[in-house]
Amino acid sequence: MTDLIMRAAIYSRAAHQAVGQRRKYTGEPYHLHPKAVAKTVESIGGTPEMVAAAYLHDVVEDTHVTFRALVHEFGPTVAGYVFDLTDQFIDPDWGNRAQRKAMERDRLARISAEAQTIKLADLIDNTQSIVERDPGFARVYMAEKRELLKVMRAGDSHLLELAWGVVDTYFGRRDAETHGCVSSAAILDNSRHQGGIFVSGGRDGDSRRSRGALPYQVPTESRDGLLGMDRCAQFARRVRAAQGRQGGSPGSSGIVSDP
Repeated sequence: MTDLIMRAAIYSRAAHQAVGQRRKYTGEPYHLHPKAVAKTVESIGGTPEMVAAAYLHDVVEDTHVTFRALVHEFGPTVAGYVFDLTDQFIDPDWGNRAQRKAMERDRLARISAEAQTIKLADLIDNTQSIVERDPGFARVYMAEKRELLKVMRAGDSHLLELAWGVVDTYFGRRDAETHGCVSSAAILDNSRHQGGIFVSGGRDGDSRRSRGALPYQVPTESRDGLLGMDRCAQFARRVRAAQGRQGGSPGSSGIVSDP
C-alpha cells in the first residue's frame, strides 16, 4: 500500500465516522463500502490515484469534506476523480428522480475511463445489499443502472462485464420468477455456473450470453401446477429461440424440453 493510498484510507474512515455515517441496510460503519470499492479497483490494477479516489469517492457527497480540501491533501488528479464520481444533479429543481438520473447518466458517460472504472466498482458493491434488503427500491435502482451501463463503456472491461452480469442476473431472476419457472434459491444454487443465457434485460434490450451469468433453470414440474407448467413451456421455447439467434445448440445451457 502506497503512502497516498494509506492516507486516503485513513482520511475516508475519519470523514465518514465524523458524521456518524452507517450503511443503510446493515448498520455497518460506512467506511467499509469505500474500502471494498478501493480493493476492487486495486485488484484490477488501478493506479494509486484511482485507488485513493475509490476510498474517497463519497466524502464530498456525504461528509463535510470539500473539493478544495481534497486538492490540498491528495492533489488535483485524485480530487478530479472524486469530482467526477460526485452526483451533480441532486437539487429537486432539476426535475424528478428520473430526469435527474438521466442528466447524471449523460454526465457519467463523458467522465474519464479511470473514473468510470471506480464507478463500476461502486455499482457492483452497492447492488448486492440493495437487491437483498430493499426489493422495492431495487426495481428502480437496477433499471437505472442498466441504462447507465449502456452508455458508460470506457471503464475497465472486466469490471464492466461483472457489472453487466450483476444487472443481467437480477433481471433474469425477475423474468424467470414472473413465469413461475424458478425460485430465488434455485438461482442462488447456480451462482457458480459459468456461461449462462439470459432472455431479457441485456444491454441491448435483447438476449445475450454473459460470462459468469446465471442460467435459467426450467423444471419439468412447476410448483404452480399445470398453469405454471404451461408458462415454463413458453419460457423454455423463448430460451431456445434465443439460443438459435446466438448460434447455440438446444440443451447447451441446461434448459429442459417442454413439459
